[in-house]
Amino acid sequence: TVKITYTSGTTGEPKGVCVGAKAIVDVVRSIALRTAVTADDRHLSVLPLTTLLENVGGLYVSLVSGATVVLLPQNQIGLRGASGIDTAQFIQQFERQQPTTTILIPQMVQLLVTLADLGTEVRHTLRFAAVGGAPISETLLQCALELGFPIYEGYGLSESTSVVAFNAPNENRVGSVGRPLPHIELKIAEDGEVWVRGSLFNGYLGGDATVLDESGYLPTGDLGTLDDAGFLTLKGRKKSLLTTAYGRNVAPEWVERELVVQPGILQAALFGNGKPSNLAVVVATAGTDVAQRVAEVNRSLPDYAQVGGWILADEAFTTGNGQWTGTARPRRAAIWAQYGARIEAHYQSKYKIESKRTHGEVV
Repeated sequence: TVKITYTSGTTGEPKGVCVGAKAIVDVVRSIALRTAVTADDRHLSVLPLTTLLENVGGLYVSLVSGATVVLLPQNQIGLRGASGIDTAQFIQQFERQQPTTTILIPQMVQLLVTLADLGTEVRHTLRFAAVGGAPISETLLQCALELGFPIYEGYGLSESTSVVAFNAPNENRVGSVGRPLPHIELKIAEDGEVWVRGSLFNGYLGGDATVLDESGYLPTGDLGTLDDAGFLTLKGRKKSLLTTAYGRNVAPEWVERELVVQPGILQAALFGNGKPSNLAVVVATAGTDVAQRVAEVNRSLPDYAQVGGWILADEAFTTGNGQWTGTARPRRAAIWAQYGARIEAHYQSKYKIESKRTHGEVV
């Protein structure tokens, strides 16, 4: 073991993931090969170096390829804690440093697209930007590409030394997370779970056993499909999958991605397991017509995945209040602890008492 990185703890306490040198080298070589990084490239390190993805996919890939790496303090980049971005500071450095490669999170992509939509020109020399760390809307990604931002979605987990698959300029399928790295093998289990083999970790700090099948595959906890061309498409987390009262499965991440791409909706967490319809707890800017935004999202979703109602959150989901992970995912148990009574009251009002729209029912 040469590196210990901690998982974000979406379903429990964070664990120390022990990673070996060979696993890191395998991933770095595969990424460098697919992205064709050279000494002429200039990588802007945006994410904290405590992030394994930035460590491996940004810093190490650039260094072994002879590229320049721009490292700035986080406050100069414009990052404010785990969930805040100073727009002016971020764009200023983005334009000043003129990187050819970088790694972004979905909020940054949303920022670039919003500015472009408002007529603000963002000058850049990017040829490849990866987006990861959290789910991103297919609509948002397509908008970014159409606006001239070469942003490509990928997928990984700490236990596989950060990167498993990603799209690239010459092999991109929007909506998927790309093809697996050359040294990675994937298979889809009978229940739809993605299993991965190659560059796996050594185990968890403290001796927790690594759960591999007899062939050396690791179950990721993510649901997905592989098409004939080898592109992986994610469907959500296995443990967070909702089953409605009508027996339909809904991946909440899918619906949440579509909600947060709507103007004014900053965060969302979907609930509805065992219920006749789905309900979202929403963080929105003041003055946002949430009902209108939800209705807009529903027009693009099948009936079983539509948002049947919403509750406006009292405060933002943050790492400080325990409702947000360091990788920009909602902690559903913590959100339920604060809003569960109101969620249940919504369902009782809607299905047992004549609706009075007291909790933002969408009809």
